[in-house]
Amino acid sequence: MSLLERFVVLMYDRTSDTTEVNDARKQLFAHNSRALENIPPTQAALQQHIKRASLQGNCWNQTLVLNPELPIPSGWG
Repeated sequence: MSLLERFVVLMYDRTSDTTEVNDARKQLFAHNSRALENIPPTQAALQQHIKRASLQGNCWNQTLVLNPELPIPSGWG
């Protein structure tokens, strides 16, 4: 998770030394006066997005399988 957080932080501010999205949010909003649309998601929101993207990737990975075993979506954000 920390590697993905660092990647997201760098997408929003490539010069940032911050490794956590919550710290980056605070820094970007407080010091740069960025609009809320231009700051990274919270850590909780990022975790949910990663879960949903993983579920979608799992579904796409099984598109050519005759009887796919799809996970229950409720556990994937």
